[in-house]
Amino acid sequence: MKIAAIILNYFGEQKTRKCLISLQKQKLTTVLVLDNSADLNAFKLLEETTADLIEQSDFRLILQPNTTNVGFGKGMNQALRWFETHSPHNFYLLINNDAEADLQMVNNLIDWLNTHPKTMMVSPQILSNHQLFPCFYYHISTGLLFRNKIRGSFLYLSGCCLLLRKEIVTFPFFDETFFMYGEDTELSWRLQKQGHIIENVMNATVIHEGVGSSTKGGEFYEYQMVTAHLLLAHKLADNYLKSFIFFGLRSIILTIRAFLRAFRYRSLVPFKMLLKAWKNYISTIN
Repeated sequence: MKIAAIILNYFGEQKTRKCLISLQKQKLTTVLVLDNSADLNAFKLLEETTADLIEQSDFRLILQPNTTNVGFGKGMNQALRWFETHSPHNFYLLINNDAEADLQMVNNLIDWLNTHPKTMMVSPQILSNHQLFPCFYYHISTGLLFRNKIRGSFLYLSGCCLLLRKEIVTFPFFDETFFMYGEDTELSWRLQKQGHIIENVMNATVIHEGVGSSTKGGEFYEYQMVTAHLLLAHKLADNYLKSFIFFGLRSIILTIRAFLRAFRYRSLVPFKMLLKAWKNYISTIN
């Protein structure tokens, strides 16, 4: 049984190092770190920061640079393609570089898949800001997240940390329309629509810093988050009527969201990025 892990790095060599250390002694065969920094100095710093781990790790550690920042989904697809072409593994662990696995996380996730052969993808509980988040349910009509399943929602597994069987890896695995945020929601929806079982494993935990390569309230985060909501409204609607309803509801919810975040951060950035995201999205469909 071969288990590979994939980590995307973006000017976060210290975080990536901590993530790698947390994956020691967890029966991983190979770990590939794909550097999305698109900066030679940043990649050299990543190499220097992880040099000792190459010798000390019980897994093969591979570092690969990208010439451009291709985003989360496309980066993960690129790494998965590399494995499937050069060194196929039985399982793939996708984990954020600002996340740290608990001592038995990988083992418990693998044990769950071994005892539940029909389950194709799992995620651990997420410990963030001293709060434990088992899983969420994404409401298709509104785009809101709920702790418990309600009518019109589906189980959503966070891309912060996922373990999946190679049998479900087809390309593109992640929808590359998303640059960052939303691709894990679309993936969870698509897999379940295809009849696959995905589950959250309660006895496995990952510690997640959250918003590792962006800043909440900043332009990048606000823009990408709104864009993700708009893309999901389009992709999860299977007819024009639903698409009209989804966009209408999100228009209201995203405006309220921008107002609350502008008040929280004492900034007009959420409003500006809301308008920019809408404008850019409309321009792409015209």
